[in-house]
Amino acid sequence: DIWIARTRGGRARRLTGHAGYENGPVFSPDGKEIGFTRLEKGKEQVFVVPVRGGIPRQVTFHSEGSRILGFYPEGKSILISAVRDFGTRSASRFYRVRIDERKAEKLLFDAEGVRAALSPDGKKLLFTREGYDLYRKGYRGTKASQIWLAENLETPEPKFTKLISRETGARDPIWKADGGGFYYAGSHGKEGQFNLWEFDLAAKKDAGQVTEFSEDSIIAPAISADGSTIVFRREFEFYRLNLDPKEGDENAAVEPTRMNLTAADDLIPDHTVRRTLSKATNLSFSKDGLEMAFAAGGDIWVMDTILKEPKQVTNTPFEEREPVFAPDAKSIYFIREETGNMDIFKAERADPKRYFWQNDEFKETAITKDRKPKADLNFVPGGKRIAFVSGGGSLFSADPDGKNAKLHVKSWNQPDYQFSPDGKWIAYAVSDNDFNRDIWIAPVEGGRKPYNLSRHPDNDYSPRWSPDGKILAFTGRRYEKETDIYYVYLTREAEQRDSRKKKINDAIEKMKKERKAATPPPAKKPDEPKKPDPEPKKPDEPKKETPPAQPKPEPKPAAPKAEPKPEPKLAQPKADPKPAAPAKSDAPQNPKAEPPAKPKAAPKPAAKAPATPPVQAAAKKPAPATPPANKPDTGVKIEFDDLYERIRRISIKNSTEGGLFWSHDSKRLAFTGELKGVKGTYFVTFPDKLTTPALLNAKTGGLPRWDAKNDTIYWLVSGVPSTLSKGKLVSYPFKAYQEYDRREYQKAAFHQIWRTMRDNWYDENLNNTNWNALRRKYENAAANAADSKAFDRVAAMLLGELNGSHLGFRSGSSSTSGVRIMSSSSGGWTESTAHLGVWFDPHFKGPGLKILEVIENGHADKPGIDLKAGDVILKIDGRDVTPDTDLTLVLNGRSDRDIRLELKSRPEPKPKGKGKGKGKGKEKGKAEGKAEPDKEKGDKEPAKAEEPKPAEPEPPKTRVVTMRPGSYTAARSALFKNRLANNRKLVEKLSNDRIGYVYVPKMQWNEFIKFEEEIFARGAGKEGLVIDVRDNGGGFTADHLLTVLTPAQHAVTVPRGGGPGYPQDRLVYATWTKPILVLCNQNSFSNAEIFSHAIKELGRGKLVGVPTAGGVISTGATSIMDVGTLRLPFRGWYRKSDGADMELNGAVPDVIVWPEPSDQATGRDRQIEKAVEIFMKDLEAEGDEKKTEFTPASEERKSDEKEKATAAAK
Repeated sequence: DIWIARTRGGRARRLTGHAGYENGPVFSPDGKEIGFTRLEKGKEQVFVVPVRGGIPRQVTFHSEGSRILGFYPEGKSILISAVRDFGTRSASRFYRVRIDERKAEKLLFDAEGVRAALSPDGKKLLFTREGYDLYRKGYRGTKASQIWLAENLETPEPKFTKLISRETGARDPIWKADGGGFYYAGSHGKEGQFNLWEFDLAAKKDAGQVTEFSEDSIIAPAISADGSTIVFRREFEFYRLNLDPKEGDENAAVEPTRMNLTAADDLIPDHTVRRTLSKATNLSFSKDGLEMAFAAGGDIWVMDTILKEPKQVTNTPFEEREPVFAPDAKSIYFIREETGNMDIFKAERADPKRYFWQNDEFKETAITKDRKPKADLNFVPGGKRIAFVSGGGSLFSADPDGKNAKLHVKSWNQPDYQFSPDGKWIAYAVSDNDFNRDIWIAPVEGGRKPYNLSRHPDNDYSPRWSPDGKILAFTGRRYEKETDIYYVYLTREAEQRDSRKKKINDAIEKMKKERKAATPPPAKKPDEPKKPDPEPKKPDEPKKETPPAQPKPEPKPAAPKAEPKPEPKLAQPKADPKPAAPAKSDAPQNPKAEPPAKPKAAPKPAAKAPATPPVQAAAKKPAPATPPANKPDTGVKIEFDDLYERIRRISIKNSTEGGLFWSHDSKRLAFTGELKGVKGTYFVTFPDKLTTPALLNAKTGGLPRWDAKNDTIYWLVSGVPSTLSKGKLVSYPFKAYQEYDRREYQKAAFHQIWRTMRDNWYDENLNNTNWNALRRKYENAAANAADSKAFDRVAAMLLGELNGSHLGFRSGSSSTSGVRIMSSSSGGWTESTAHLGVWFDPHFKGPGLKILEVIENGHADKPGIDLKAGDVILKIDGRDVTPDTDLTLVLNGRSDRDIRLELKSRPEPKPKGKGKGKGKGKEKGKAEGKAEPDKEKGDKEPAKAEEPKPAEPEPPKTRVVTMRPGSYTAARSALFKNRLANNRKLVEKLSNDRIGYVYVPKMQWNEFIKFEEEIFARGAGKEGLVIDVRDNGGGFTADHLLTVLTPAQHAVTVPRGGGPGYPQDRLVYATWTKPILVLCNQNSFSNAEIFSHAIKELGRGKLVGVPTAGGVISTGATSIMDVGTLRLPFRGWYRKSDGADMELNGAVPDVIVWPEPSDQATGRDRQIEKAVEIFMKDLEAEGDEKKTEFTPASEERKSDEKEKATAAAK
């Protein structure tokens, strides 16, 4: 909101109270009104409100938005910055807009700018170009803000003067009252912070430093109209600076004074937040599936499956996550993060005689106390140990009380792990220093080195043990972009047994198919009690429920389960009536969901543990499904000899699989995927139906556990606890009522941001800051942030201390206080300003609007739309228009509408040889320069009979054009493409068609595919290529481009009758081995910088342009509680030649050329001009080099024989 206060301090008064976000207030010259910018319906618009209060009045209406920068001296116009129809990197320009009446906005000049200030007489403009994040501290480089002066505003020939351009920043210029100079914020002083400086325009140099803050920069200085007072922000306070010598000692140093502001008590918000939660982020079912613990809203909750009324286990402002039921169901383990520290806790019922969901109070016990980061909490099979990842990625196990901790895997990145069913082995996926992720197997007790199972250059994920311990499955990308399922039998015996079983089943299927009418031999009668192989009933036969303790005899092999139809079909997987040999009761299964980033599910608790409270202990236990005497040995056996060579692939065409989990009987492996357009959860059956997946359910879920009880899957589907049994999906929706203190909750979120950067920022020195002190510095401001945008600013201030790129935090759609920041319309259609696909002449006096240019490839450049340069539009949808008309009055509306234009064409030149009055305008259907012929009279009739009177030439006739307009986004896209086409033509023209031009806008895969095509299309017949990565924001394809440009050249092939070359089908990509030159600039960022560095490091070509910004860190992202998303830079990049960090060390061109602001309007590209000039000189020099001659072997023998003959003759 907008507030007003006296500069001497005191009570602040709120001036606006709109639900939208309002900022940038400026006083009108007479001090009676305040202009400000409001985020309205997804776009910023300018409003004006009386200082005494009242209803704000909207003064801008363009759907692309407008932002106020100041008032003109007469008070009837404002200065705005706005994005419009320009094809440059930034389409933002400065405009003058009338506020006393709706008139057309006037462009000051065609050049990019960021911030601006009008001179006291309104005739000059100070503006900034470039500039980095507002809160970043210590940046030095080409993205530092520059200050320029613009004169001759709103004329065809504006004048630009560069005033300040340093590797440190200069921003926020404010004019002195006499117009002879200005103040600005600069960071070039000894303090290294942005302080206030004075600049003399006549001398074009600094006149002195005004403030000398050694910590924290000044932000957004503003000056009073009489020039006596400056107010600025520093950290979280406003300061007043008195410049009037009458009020103080003029010989004394000027000292800023902090302003003490207060707000009325009734404007202070209620800090209590109440909300209803209905989505969970983690889930753990008890062994019997009757209770569930889940995380929601940063707390742990528990509920049953019937009443479904969640009970709050934890109630803190901190985040608790990853709840796991203990195997005995008497306690719940979870992870808590508090003030940057993370530990494992245990919650137990206050009344152990009642179920968890019947308790209102719970007892907490700290299990670990080392305060290190924790993740991926589980119980080890057997229930006697807990497992978790600590620190950067080391895997530990410990006793349930936290004692006797043991390190199993030491890693810098978090492993995706699972213990074997017997708890003696660990399979895990972890990345090496080359970021290649492999599957490893290691013994829990040590004794042998970890075994690399997958051994593949592509990434592998999610190792999953079959419950019987005979198979290990995982996912990996090994064929193009498809992720497939891979598996390996851990012993040859198990593989051979399943292989023979598959052959038996195949033989039976073939016999049935070929001998449909044959009678099975007597030995195979269906009433025989013993069967050689279990097969489920046909899907159309009703199945009867059988008690687990009384296994039903196996069905006859001659009646196998019907094959699923080719189209995806909802299958109801049935466990074999006679259960397969189960795992020991002390070996619970713990399948985990993919992707690895998700927290892992709780393990299946031990079978011997009681599933009910002690009050139920006397109840009779059900008889085991199989007598203990018949239980097989479930100890996992692994034959490591050539184990990786025995890996098999499950190939499912045109599908990417993930989220693996096994059925309890080890016969079915489930996964998520999309088959024939149907997304869902599928399964394959071992060993004979691995290529014919069946659909379990059209839903997908996380944290699954597949139990033998009713063949049930327990999982989390779209945030709701659910079960899937016999094809039926049952959900357990809930409403959890949460109440918390907004300030404490926001502080906890801030602490998590602080801790995440502490533990993950690529440089452990954290920019040599005192990171603990910074937490204390900002935490209270974060806690008291009034809304999500204020919270985000505090987070930005913390991140700015790192002086790094790729940083940022953004809150979700709702603020942490529960008050939504309005950013879009609440419903219905949104009004937009139509674009006609033309540019109008800004200097045409009217009447009407004169078309200066029809934008090539724009909406007016289409068949059937007869518009051309010089045409004058008189009316739009029946309304007269002039150069002063605010076109939003006639162009605002629905985007999918037709617009009717009434226009007249420009007069055509008079044809030669004709008398006065000849040569009408070129009208549709008429020959140019000729009157319409009279067909009835033929050639004998004199032409002069049709001539108009010489004294009064016939005026051009008006015509009507109806068109469907476009958007400003589409116009900018067309203009951008046209600019690239002009660049291409310029290169070819300046090089006499010897050099081609290729632009790479992004380091993304689709752009790489286009690049591979364009080096042939644009390089055809050329001697070299200019490769342009200016304004390229980065991505990941730099090495792919380098593979194209720097292939290993080891040989040349020459076909008979042809010339030297190399077979393109032998290459990884199409290649370009001819000379190149690369264009880069201050907006070449991240991966585009890596590419520019590489060109120099490899000596592949020259760089021309501007040094890159110095922003190179690999980044990811992570969620912060349920508040927002934090960018997470984790990997640094260093030059191989000298070890320099590419962060803050941009790629420096061989020739540096800065553009001028006027280049955009004139269409000049001085960087291309210099690039071609240098390239042509290099090509001429290369032309003098001796070329290699390729000699066939026969020629060599002939030459040798000739030499021998000559020698013999001598």
